[in-house]
Amino acid sequence: MMFDFFIVPVTEVERLWSRFQQLGPNSEGTLPNEAFKHLSFTSDPFVKQIWRTFPRDENGNVSFHSFVGVLMWWKTAPLEEKLEGIFKLLNRSQPLDVPALRQIIMKLDSSVDEETAESKAELLVKTLDDKEQGD
Repeated sequence: MMFDFFIVPVTEVERLWSRFQQLGPNSEGTLPNEAFKHLSFTSDPFVKQIWRTFPRDENGNVSFHSFVGVLMWWKTAPLEEKLEGIFKLLNRSQPLDVPALRQIIMKLDSSVDEETAESKAELLVKTLDDKEQGD
């Protein structure tokens, strides 16, 4: 992923630097794997999966450059590319089946009961997988 710091407004870089600092970089200025282990949102599987996708250095740490690059990609990528990225994050590059989609639907909308989520998941799979390929 290529990233050009010159096209990002200074205020945006300052905001991202502040957020990066809040996450707790080490003395080398990188975020170690341990940085996310103590944060309260790490129980969220989607956040964990996003964290796994950050480009890392040879020590497994995330640099500020990588951090900004990923965040800027999420901000500027075309919608279709973002949706493809989200799909890959949700299913870990495996086909999504009805049970997995049911769980996702229920997480996205807590007012939906399991039966409704199941029927929505079945409809979604039937609509999107019209060739019955399972992906």
